[in-house]
Amino acid sequence: MNAAVEWACPLGDKLDVTLVIVPPGRFLMGTKLPKEHEENWIQHEVILTRPFYMGKYEVTRGQFAAFVADTGYKTQAEKDGTTRVWDGVIGGGNYVPRPVSWRKPGFEQTDDQPVVYVSWDDAVEFCKWASKKTTRAIALPTEAQWEYACRAGTATAYPWGETLKEGKGYYHGLGQEGDEYTNTAPVGKFKPNAFGLHDMIGNVTEWVADRYAKKYYRVSEREDPQGPDTGPGDNHMTRGGHSNAWTSYTRFPSESTFRHQCFGFRVVMAADGSASRPASMPSSQPASR
Repeated sequence: MNAAVEWACPLGDKLDVTLVIVPPGRFLMGTKLPKEHEENWIQHEVILTRPFYMGKYEVTRGQFAAFVADTGYKTQAEKDGTTRVWDGVIGGGNYVPRPVSWRKPGFEQTDDQPVVYVSWDDAVEFCKWASKKTTRAIALPTEAQWEYACRAGTATAYPWGETLKEGKGYYHGLGQEGDEYTNTAPVGKFKPNAFGLHDMIGNVTEWVADRYAKKYYRVSEREDPQGPDTGPGDNHMTRGGHSNAWTSYTRFPSESTFRHQCFGFRVVMAADGSASRPASMPSSQPASR
């Protein structure tokens, strides 16, 4: 594959968000799984008719700090004062309230590691700010955009093959031999997929734009699906988690106010700068090519 075409989304003070062009194409979204998972995971063809730019990396703590400094924004974790944090080990434990947030996650972070403890609502507010700063429509990716970009032309469980063992050097997460990072890792430390995107599997779980509806895969639009208009509660989807349970097709819903030490996000931009989902893609001027 030729070298990825990149564009630097200028946020000021040398904190550009690097975006990589993802070409249009078709793929099989989801997977063939036992019947009990069929409604949530059923395999179906999706066609993305337009190219789009996607964040080469997850949004970093430094980039999020620039947003907060510029706007005075307070995340939901900061407004609430506490966040429920898992205190257990494999096989048992509980969520307990702790005074943690993106500023003080309870573990050491640098500005080049992905921001965590951000809710879906927090991520959308960052996108709105970035759109105003750049006069481009910066947004969370749709589920279809995310999975297509993660697969990068593959049909296997992971972008590198069918097993985690084959992915050594490509992801940061539980069970990674030789991985020096206990919590989050600096973005770009692991190999990219064929589209030039890093950490699509591993590092942090990423919010995407779509709401959750259990049977949506059965009625999804074939071309450029935007996700359901309604669903139970205010749940939105997450993708690409940090543990060995996440694959290219794994999807998990969480309430839009939920935050976690392993939840972050990355952004997208339409190749022409236009917006396609108002909830997370605020309107702005077209981007020049």
